[in-house]
Amino acid sequence: IVLEIKEPQDFWANISQNSVAWSALKQLEPIKETDTDIRFLDSLLKTNENTREMLKETPVLISFHKIGESYGNVFAVQINGKCEAKDITELSGKAAGTGPVIKTRRIGGIEIKQVSAANGKRTFEYFISGDIFVGSFNGALLDSALLQKKRGKSIKEQSGFASVIATAGKKVEANVYINFSYLPGFFSLLADKYYITNLQKMNGFAGWSAMDLNIKNSIIQLNGFCETGDTLKSFL
Repeated sequence: IVLEIKEPQDFWANISQNSVAWSALKQLEPIKETDTDIRFLDSLLKTNENTREMLKETPVLISFHKIGESYGNVFAVQINGKCEAKDITELSGKAAGTGPVIKTRRIGGIEIKQVSAANGKRTFEYFISGDIFVGSFNGALLDSALLQKKRGKSIKEQSGFASVIATAGKKVEANVYINFSYLPGFFSLLADKYYITNLQKMNGFAGWSAMDLNIKNSIIQLNGFCETGDTLKSFL
């Protein structure tokens, strides 16, 4: 699942403060932790004037992943002309509050920054490659993202994705892109075990889906299109 937030400077603050529906969803542990991660990144990027300006016109991408019986997120944003790599690096010293511990590691010549709080409870890692900032609280996910980028692999190469992304709304708060092959695994973290068997059948519903996301006070509205790809294997 990939969430593309069109105008991120106000999006997360609005739904966190004004949406009863989102507050209800946060009762689920994976959603609650995701909300915490995103609010951290959102508040961090707003502490620098240049990154604040960047968020006014640059979409933020968040991908959601099942990792064994757990979950994780990867954040990505294109650094535009109003923001430079040094602005992101400057923020790393503020990321963990008082007494942060900042370390560096490398994969294939790319420098990965690891920023930990003094108490060592959480570590945020990120790299900047070209004009792309990618970060995560899960080091393994970040490594996978980096290796995928170095191999030149893009989600746009996956069958059906190009078809659905062309249908995504442009003047909406956000878009959600769903690969049905992975959807049952993601929902298995949210649903009771009683329902998991039936959820497994969803991987044959379609290929990719692109939906416009609108979050109101009491509802979360999704509407869009699905791509079937191989019609012999898909429900649609």
